[in-house]
Amino acid sequence: MNKYNLIENILSNNKMIRLRIYTLEYKIEFNDKYIIYPILYQNRKYSYNSLKELFENYMIYNEPIIQNIDKIRIIE
Repeated sequence: MNKYNLIENILSNNKMIRLRIYTLEYKIEFNDKYIIYPILYQNRKYSYNSLKELFENYMIYNEPIIQNIDKIRIIE
């Protein structure tokens, strides 16, 4: 199972996941839309209609998450 599918599975069961990408921790929540934000900057929330859209459009160090999927560590 690749990380994208694993994250999708966790979100379908728990509605929330914490990830570490590089040095920052992020939280992805699902509540009608997918919401992502860095835990240190909780006022910077971005919402997307699908997990695929989130992974393709949310930028970390000027690259979409999908390009850094191998750097993702799942915390919970």
